[in-house]
Amino acid sequence: MASLSELEALAALYVRYKASGDESLSELYYINLRQAQPSQDERDYIDRRVEELISRSTSYPRTALILNRSLLPPGEVDVDSVLALPAVARDLFEYTPLGRMNSLVSTIGEEWSRDPRDLRKAYVCAVCCELAYLHVTEKERVAPRFRLFKDSLINAHLRHRHVDIRSVLGAFEFEAYTIATPYFVYLIMNMRRFILVAVRGTATRADWWINANVGLSGPFHRGFDHEARAVRPKLEALIAEKFGRRALPLYFTGHSLGGAVAAISALQWSGPEAMMTPYTFGAPRFARGRRHASSSYAYVLPSDLVPHAPPRFLRFADNRLCETIPPNQEPKSGLSALRSWIVHRRHALDFHLIEYYRRPLGREIFDVDFLEDIYIRTLPQTISL
Repeated sequence: MASLSELEALAALYVRYKASGDESLSELYYINLRQAQPSQDERDYIDRRVEELISRSTSYPRTALILNRSLLPPGEVDVDSVLALPAVARDLFEYTPLGRMNSLVSTIGEEWSRDPRDLRKAYVCAVCCELAYLHVTEKERVAPRFRLFKDSLINAHLRHRHVDIRSVLGAFEFEAYTIATPYFVYLIMNMRRFILVAVRGTATRADWWINANVGLSGPFHRGFDHEARAVRPKLEALIAEKFGRRALPLYFTGHSLGGAVAAISALQWSGPEAMMTPYTFGAPRFARGRRHASSSYAYVLPSDLVPHAPPRFLRFADNRLCETIPPNQEPKSGLSALRSWIVHRRHALDFHLIEYYRRPLGREIFDVDFLEDIYIRTLPQTISL
């Protein structure tokens, strides 16, 4: 018979393993399980505690972060500087999609150098697109976001709190850089086996003026093509400086308008990197002719209206490589999606948000279900010393 403290320790260890994917924790768990020799009732207790701990880590806001003052640097301490500390960032984000990403990237392994569609790659790309939204530009501290997240908490939270996404990613051993243009943010990540560029989608109402610029520039949507061409010299220069001119696999990914810019950027890239097919989420139509329009592995939610814009009568083509989330669902027509937005107008934007793309993808490959607002619940509002 095992003691209560042993059962609690086993449950906590199993949750750590599930959150990190670290196989050494799995081995340690089963060694301790054999030593404890719990009865069936005790095993049932461990299972219940695991469910409770996972639910607690993903379902309750962390309103305060309590730290030992001796662990912090001398001088005045504020929330932003503490969040930038690697140990703190790793602790805060351990039970989030980011906490699982390292092990998943390693599991995919050599497949990163191959181009076939992969649901695991799609999930990693969706996670990176979501992380890009945690980076708030100076412009966005003044201009309100266009209901980017499902409630106003994250808007107020991030506008008054700087989350250094590069420090957070660095805590998980991902080297990261950002480029901000007037309407977009580019998150460039060194994933060791490959390079990933996540193009952040709509953040303010002003971004939608790019979508309204529906003329054609060659085969592409004029607004998206202008953005892709304008940022390309900066992207190519940064990647050459930070990664060297190597033929590493390069993945573009993006959500919403960022998905359109990511797809065009991949088609126009002139660097030495090995270009992989981009992964996009909720992207609008961006090209004339199916050859260009079908150049990305696209994902849409059945009721998302954005992928139906601009309309076909303006000569924009559908992506033949498009799949719905969850898989095997029939996509709605543009009129059906519009009706869904009208009927559910109070929550219509939920059909388009990146977290509503990331979560069902995660369900397909993981047994840990991270809520849509996991990052809202992760970031502390105050710090207690």
